[in-house]
Amino acid sequence: MATTGAAVPAFITGHYSGMADDKPLENLRRKIDLIDDKIHDLLMQRTEVVGKVGAVKRESGAGALALRPGREAEILRRLVKRHTGSFPVGALVRIWRELLSALVAVQGDFSIAVFAPDETGVYHDLGRDQFGSSVPVKKYQAVDQVVQDVWSGNDSIGILPFPVGERESPWWRSLIGAGAGAPKIIALLPFLEAANGSSEHHAAVAIATIEPEPTGDDASMLAIECVEDVSRDRLREELVSSGLGDEMIAAWQDPDQDGRALYLVLVEDFLRHDDRRLEVFRARAGATVRRTDIIGIYPRPISAGGST
Repeated sequence: MATTGAAVPAFITGHYSGMADDKPLENLRRKIDLIDDKIHDLLMQRTEVVGKVGAVKRESGAGALALRPGREAEILRRLVKRHTGSFPVGALVRIWRELLSALVAVQGDFSIAVFAPDETGVYHDLGRDQFGSSVPVKKYQAVDQVVQDVWSGNDSIGILPFPVGERESPWWRSLIGAGAGAPKIIALLPFLEAANGSSEHHAAVAIATIEPEPTGDDASMLAIECVEDVSRDRLREELVSSGLGDEMIAAWQDPDQDGRALYLVLVEDFLRHDDRRLEVFRARAGATVRRTDIIGIYPRPISAGGST
């Protein structure tokens, strides 16, 4: 009986013209060469299509950065989920991060600014791992310089320390109340967590002036400004009662204004400004809360085991 459908490529079955059955090692190497050629052909085809996408965007006047962290996260999650065999998941993710970032650069200028206070290069390495080894990098010794560089448009992405604990002058407070067009947190780094999830916090975040896209597995950074002395226990109670959780990750007390404090809360959801939970929280908190501001929304990272 005749069958329908595409024929299995010869380079997969191993039966093609010129293959000698008495040279198994040579045959396997030739098969690898054929597979490499197929991968390379597809890569060049993908690059050509992405270049056309960039041209269409420019013709339509869309000059924004082509980076889409949500879309990229969905691609990586899908690949990790379907992945089988002995090829390391970490290597798979790194290959695709290089691919995705290189193709962002194909569509327009793309560069990063990195907080680099010493010679360890932690944030530089995290930025390279996420956004590619070929992306131009500027190093700054002050976090405020990174924020300003991204805000002014000199660079596309900023790499900064994960906001945690209490600092004398935390960089994240400059994102509060900044309005439209201000940088926001768009990613946690590294995107691939250790399989055992041993690290308490991610080492860094990325900021950019792009709009987030929901992926179905996201988290948000909610900044809360209090104008009166309010206990953290009470604040947590109001957050939990409003459905926003209680994961307060950072805080800052204004030394020049009695009682004014900023708190940064991690909400395990894609939080929108018109979210009913924010309205409920503000009503419950009353006059003690002056402002709530979402300063970041990002896809939750994946683990080396394939789960978030």
